Amino acid sequence: MAQRESSADAARPFRRLAAGVCLVQVVLLLGFAGYFALEIGRGQSGDPVRAWMSVVMMLFAGAGLSALARAWLTTQSWQAMPTLLWHGLLVPVAWSLAQGGQLLWFGGVVAAVVLAILATVRVGAIEGTDPESP
Repeated sequence: MAQRESSADAARPFRRLAAGVCLVQVVLLLGFAGYFALEIGRGQSGDPVRAWMSVVMMLFAGAGLSALARAWLTTQSWQAMPTLLWHGLLVPVAWSLAQGGQLLWFGGVVAAVVLAILATVRVGAIEGTDPESP
């Protein structure tokens, strides 16, 4: 029992890091969703249906990332693979941002990917769980 508690204590900073990365993404997604909704309300959206679908998708992604952040702050163990998957899917986004000259956004996405993956792998190593196991 003491070994399990000490590994939980050792993993806590990495769990908080992974949760923090997810929460920053939630805030950004909610901000972009609000901006899109504001543009729709002002009538400045070229295609309101597409803009509303973007808002809905951002809200769903934010809800999912909120669940991941909550799970990281507890002792649950299901969140490793979705975290790795989500951040793996952000790699092509980062590449596109770099090619488009959006270097500030590129840096932020790369930082999020690296921090989340490192935190996830580190928690798995400390707690003795494999992120790829069911």
